[in-house]
Amino acid sequence: MYRVAICDDEPEVCTVLAEILDRASGLPELEITTYYEGETLCETVRRGMPFDLYILDIELPCINGVEVGQKLRNELGQEYAQLLYISGKERYAMQLFDLRPLNFLTKPFSDEKVVECVKLAVSLAERAAPFFEFKHKKQLYRVPYGEIRYFESRNKNVVIHTAGEDLIMSGQLSEINAETGLPENFMQVHQSFIINYEYVQRIGYQQMRLDDGTEIPISFPYRKKIQERIMKLTADRRDHRR
Repeated sequence: MYRVAICDDEPEVCTVLAEILDRASGLPELEITTYYEGETLCETVRRGMPFDLYILDIELPCINGVEVGQKLRNELGQEYAQLLYISGKERYAMQLFDLRPLNFLTKPFSDEKVVECVKLAVSLAERAAPFFEFKHKKQLYRVPYGEIRYFESRNKNVVIHTAGEDLIMSGQLSEINAETGLPENFMQVHQSFIINYEYVQRIGYQQMRLDDGTEIPISFPYRKKIQERIMKLTADRRDHRR
């Protein structure tokens, strides 16, 4: 699910944009939410419901679209999200430079250009994929992959052990492997564990130790595959340093 926020103080513009995306082909399933003022959008993100793409009008009441972008980037952790700006006036374009927007569209905009921009945003997200995203008890969580030490299957849930805290996700470990496309440094070492190789301190025949002292068992069916993955990772990094 690709989450899109549309923020414009003109409800008809929000409706038009949502309809353009609803009928567009070649896009993944979208979850589109509309806002008429920047404060409400920022509050939603602050409560832990971020978006992948923010389509922002610049001339918003109270706080304008540039200020919304600054809050998203600098205060609300939306470093990797895409910002697509729309406005009836071209003079704002240069003010957006520091916010690294995906594009700046002037009104009236064409359906084709809007869809083209959203397709680009989706493509960039698929290539970057810096977060592991999941829902638990109607709350959306986005955890940077680099902060995840390991996943553990426990009592019909998955515990996500991060550098700072442990998070609970409803589901099975097999769903993570099959559905999320984890980065290559993640590997399954046991039916109950998927580890992030970046946190591995020592590897033995039957278990491995992470940098925080956690001992993770290695089950026999995974040993050969683990060895092959580690050899590939090591070779790839050696080649990259050359």
